Amino acid sequence: MSLRTGTAFVFEEENISYPELSRRVKQRSKELGTLRRVVLIETASHPEPLITYLACVTGGHVALLVGAASPLHAGYSEIEAEYRPDSTMRRNATGSWDLTSNREVPLGGLNSELSVLLSTSGSTGSPKMVKLSYDNLESNAQAISQYLSLKTHDVTATLMPWSYCYGLSVINSHLASGAKVVLTDLSVADSCFWDLAVNTKITNISGVPYSFEVMEEKKFKPSQVPSLRLITQAGGRMDPNAVVRFSEMCRESGCDFYVMYGQSEATARIAYLEPALAQTHPDCIGKPIPGGNLWLEPVSDGPAGSSELVYSGPNVMIGYAFERGDLALERQSEVLHTGDLAELTDSGLFRITGRMNRIAKPFGIRVDLDRLERILSNSRDEIACVETPYGLAIIASPRDHDTDHADKDILALARNVESATGLPLSAIRAASIRSIPRLKNGKVDHVKIQEMHQANEILAENSPQPTQNKPGDAGEILARILRKSPVSNEDSFVSLAGDSMSYVAVSAALQDRFGALPPGWQRLTVAELNELERAPSRSFLSRTSLDVMALLRTIAIVLIAGSHIGAIDIRGGAHLLLALAGFSLAKFHLTEANRHLRTRRIATSAGRIIFISLLWLVPLVILNNSYGPSVMFGINFFGPDGGAPEWRYWFLEALIYAIAVTAALLFLPPVDRLERRWPFALPVFLMVVASLISFLFAAPEGPGTMYTPLVAGWLFAAGWALQRAPDTARRLLILVAVLGVGYFFFNRPDRVAIVVGGLALAAFLMWVPVPRVVAMAATRVAGASLVIYVSHYQIYPLLGDYKWVALVVSLVAGVAMWTCLEMLLRQISRQRDRLSKLSPSGSNRFHTAFSVRRNASHS
Repeated sequence: MSLRTGTAFVFEEENISYPELSRRVKQRSKELGTLRRVVLIETASHPEPLITYLACVTGGHVALLVGAASPLHAGYSEIEAEYRPDSTMRRNATGSWDLTSNREVPLGGLNSELSVLLSTSGSTGSPKMVKLSYDNLESNAQAISQYLSLKTHDVTATLMPWSYCYGLSVINSHLASGAKVVLTDLSVADSCFWDLAVNTKITNISGVPYSFEVMEEKKFKPSQVPSLRLITQAGGRMDPNAVVRFSEMCRESGCDFYVMYGQSEATARIAYLEPALAQTHPDCIGKPIPGGNLWLEPVSDGPAGSSELVYSGPNVMIGYAFERGDLALERQSEVLHTGDLAELTDSGLFRITGRMNRIAKPFGIRVDLDRLERILSNSRDEIACVETPYGLAIIASPRDHDTDHADKDILALARNVESATGLPLSAIRAASIRSIPRLKNGKVDHVKIQEMHQANEILAENSPQPTQNKPGDAGEILARILRKSPVSNEDSFVSLAGDSMSYVAVSAALQDRFGALPPGWQRLTVAELNELERAPSRSFLSRTSLDVMALLRTIAIVLIAGSHIGAIDIRGGAHLLLALAGFSLAKFHLTEANRHLRTRRIATSAGRIIFISLLWLVPLVILNNSYGPSVMFGINFFGPDGGAPEWRYWFLEALIYAIAVTAALLFLPPVDRLERRWPFALPVFLMVVASLISFLFAAPEGPGTMYTPLVAGWLFAAGWALQRAPDTARRLLILVAVLGVGYFFFNRPDRVAIVVGGLALAAFLMWVPVPRVVAMAATRVAGASLVIYVSHYQIYPLLGDYKWVALVVSLVAGVAMWTCLEMLLRQISRQRDRLSKLSPSGSNRFHTAFSVRRNASHS
């Protein structure tokens, strides 16, 4: 940069030259230090975050690029929690920019090639990142500069966020060419932008398909900007007719129109269509960029004769990352399987014909259609989503076939799509039909849905049997344990609403099938899990890894039952389980999903605990005069006081109330926004408040000392805060706080030791090596811990003074009852699925909520 003399950035009234930019980048590098750091950068069209990005790239640090939070996007709280950046660069409350060091000594553990972490989903806040090297960035920038013939006299503008690979590639390629970049938050929908383009003599404009639709609505002509010589399009498939129109407009105005194709996994660009070919081949992506290679590989599970587009080149990513630990992993492959179906035309050009999975890119925004369907589906409606030339088409089929209020519901549905994706309402067409069309294999016929929307008609079909997952694969394991049917290749443990109760069983089954699971496995799709290396056959005594949560739940329930029976005199197991419940809630339910889905999943988890508990408590109240109805989650409201038998079940009430209060708080939009913006600070605040309440309301003796939800709630908040702690220092801070509060809260030192020790293991360990037979036994006991808890009070008195025998019998009986209950629930789930397929399809109804022209204010 220092060798160039022109202007690098134009920001408001400031012109930053290349020498000045070089000086500021070097100064920022000094601030970052010599030890390699992960630097989270909140991207914006402002010099400060860009200078920090350049300092990271040139100084050997790792830039973690995120988009700022907005009313439609939750921001990057989960990313920050998973990657625990060593430094952050973001805008403060006053609007100025701060570079903050989160720790004096970086955590380390970084691959030597690693330079940039870029989200695969643009701005959705997903923690799944692509890992890019300096060579990836440089080679892609040089290739783009070469085929676009970028020179020092070129001028472009930041029309797209640079947390998005397309926006970043525009900046990189122009800086690599010594060109000028105008930093602006304006879009092509703003008339002020075109004044800026003329005044700053912009030569190059880049956009996604929707940008060009807006330009057409505004009657844009390239001749409006006399300096314009180049227009590029990427970020999704553009309508071939629009390609022809813009190509013709550009040809008449003496500028070039490039159609381009790329993916985040290839840093940005993979292929481009030369301007001279846009008129005759508008549906093609062209040829590979300089230095890259493209070819086709047949696929077995796609349409007959279909092939996948495969790419290799110096811009192929190092690999994916889901959390901080993945940053040390070496390069996974030199080849990128794009997931796009394609063909090679007689003219030697590549043409995209479809997707192997269902990631849509309307207007450059990546939308996982399967995930969107899961977010939108509820107990009343079944949802199907498809991409269309104008955006997304969403159809809802009421499970009770009642469409009398469809128009009102469809409006709400479309607004939910807007909230979940960031797409404008004008890009969403929603409809209600009596029955969703399906293929012979039971899957939704998405092609038929596209045809129906284009023809404005609905054809009802009977629903055949769904596709069955192969025995023993990840999908079958998830379907069997979570009782979900069918499970697709794009599903994951988290997307299927797995919780702490099912986590132990699923992790054990997957580990038994695939061996050691990678960190963050719960967010891997079924397809990604099935790609893991299969574990060899092992004996019962061979070593394996036991999930630390399974170990802790097993220890806790053994201590609970053992102390009640009198075989063990170590207390604190129930309080540890309460803290682990908060830890698990944060781990499994506080995802990037929208507010309604998160709270619904939390409520579902609570409902499962209530259901299982009542299966034992209701007969207990009916058959045993010692227990009153208040034992069913009403002890604190209806008594009795003191040491009555009902207080044996205090833990259930404390757990359910803690989960219910959390769900209620997170359902409030302000609290939901606070949690996403301050994922660690919020539970710490709740822990402090709950601790003060505990000190104020703890009774001097009796159950109120440590057994009521009001008094014990701080433990749940502590577990939540511990899971959200972004680094070792803050994890230790929470543990010290638990130690301090526990010292005054508990009446025995062993309770403090069990709670603090258990939380420390949960915070710093993921797996514990044990013999396979131990892992199998612990997994079953941990999975049955709730059943063991509710039942052991009535089992152990039957064994008299044989305390250790009573303990073993209580554990075995609980596991046996849990196993039978699982089998029963699985059978009920299968019968429900079968019955749902026998319902008649009935008449056809179609309700269009949005077929309005696109609003030009969105881009």
